[in-house]
Formats: sequence, structure tokens, C-alpha cells
Amino acid sequence: SGHGDDVVSLSIPDEPVVIEFSHDGDSNFYVWSLDTGLNTIDLLVNEIGTYSGTRLMQAAESEVVKGLEIGADGNWTYEIRRLSLEPNRSCPVVGTGDSVMLLPRFEAAAGTATITHDGGSNFYIWAWSGTDRDLLVNEIGVYSGTVLVSEGYSTWEIGADGMWTIDC
Repeated sequence: SGHGDDVVSLSIPDEPVVIEFSHDGDSNFYVWSLDTGLNTIDLLVNEIGTYSGTRLMQAAESEVVKGLEIGADGNWTYEIRRLSLEPNRSCPVVGTGDSVMLLPRFEAAAGTATITHDGGSNFYIWAWSGTDRDLLVNEIGVYSGTVLVSEGYSTWEIGADGMWTIDC
């Protein structure tokens, strides 16, 4: 945990992890993942005001995270967990905001997922299979549709500013 801008060193397992953030400020809150040379890897969070959400790190083989660059005007916290220890979810799933989940429904067979979102900003879903990923949804605002999900793509990363549903 901390307050304001900071650069944090991390020593985490060399495997996919879930990182949960919170921020209680009023202005921009951003978090970049950093490699061993302190070069940016991925913009994990970029929101205005309060924030609470979960993001995926180190899902790609080339992504070894050694630190975080945090920009904040308020208090922030983060918690890192092994992706492999996250609970399996079954459809239908309802959530709000940024989330990471395991959907074993797609582990052994392809299928479809009917997805909705009621927010006003960017809404996206990445589905991961090992180190490969597929962008299932990338829309602005309200969304409703059915997408094809390939076999093995059972780790899902959702970016949303509103409530979403997934039915498979």
C-alpha cells in the first residue's frame, strides 16, 4: 500500500499472476508494469478517481514483471495472487469493472459466450490459452453480442467501467 506516486520493486513467481488494485483519490490513477531494466511493459490501470479492479500480469512468456510505476493522488493498495489459485467460475457470470477469471467451460472444447456491458467507456475481453490470447470484445459503451471462444481459452481478462454479464 502507499500514497501518491511511487515505483515499487516486485519479486513474484515467474508465472501468470492476478493483481488487485484500489485507489481512493480524485485524479488520474495509473499503473505500469516494469521489466528488469525499468522499461514499461503494460499499462495495467488508467482511470480517473476511485478505482477497484483486478488485472492479469505475466500471461505472455516474454512478460517478466519486476516492478510497478504508480501515479496517484490518493491512497492505493495492491495484492498479488497466483492465477492458478484463482477459483474456477461457471456461467452465467455477473460482474462490475475490471476482472480476471478462470472459465473452465472452454478448457476442453470451443463454444460461444453471450456477453453484455452497460458502461459508457471502453469494454474489452481478452481470452488466454497458455501464452496465446484472443480479443473477444473491444467496444465503447453499451454492448450485447455472442462471440466464438476457441478451445483452451479459459483465462479471461475483462476491462469495463460498468456491469457486465457472460453466459456460456
